[in-house]
Amino acid sequence: VLYGCFAAASVAAAGATLLLGTLGYPVFVAAMGLYQRLQRGWLCMAGAACCGASASLLWTAQGQVCMAYPGPSETGRCIGVFWVIFNLGAVVGGLLTFVMNFDSTATTPGPLTFAAFVALMLASGLLTQLVVPPERVARPDGTAVDPGAVARDWRKEARGTAAVAGDRRMLLLAPICMYATWPYPYQLVTFNTGAFN
Repeated sequence: VLYGCFAAASVAAAGATLLLGTLGYPVFVAAMGLYQRLQRGWLCMAGAACCGASASLLWTAQGQVCMAYPGPSETGRCIGVFWVIFNLGAVVGGLLTFVMNFDSTATTPGPLTFAAFVALMLASGLLTQLVVPPERVARPDGTAVDPGAVARDWRKEARGTAAVAGDRRMLLLAPICMYATWPYPYQLVTFNTGAFN
């Protein structure tokens, strides 16, 4: 299912795919807020599944924009700008949680915190509609976006995704990819809970 979302995202319009990709995040946050009140485990699973499916759309479209839209000499800068914006999200989220719960003695965020995150995520998702279609991108050097860089045939894209997933070099990169994100649960749960609870 996840790789099907990747293939679908690579052939759809970037703006629409980015918007659909953002919708799972507020669903996940709303599910966590409801779980806090109702203590129903299925809410966590359903929210996580929605977030995972939509995230595959979001991050595939994001990669497509970062790789296809800028010229070859600007790709690194585009990815750098993306990483700054991406990490600022954690800073803003942390500050929002801190400010909204500063005077609270509870060990979990209040319902207004979850509501604020849902509203912020929905509003931010609308910003994806500012992404222009590849044919309207005006690069500084005057070159156009290569139409081949933006796939249009989902069957061809699905075959390419399957071929890459089974490639020996990709399989060798899998442990490095896992290692790069392995500390997140420790940092976000174990360390934060022990240090700030």
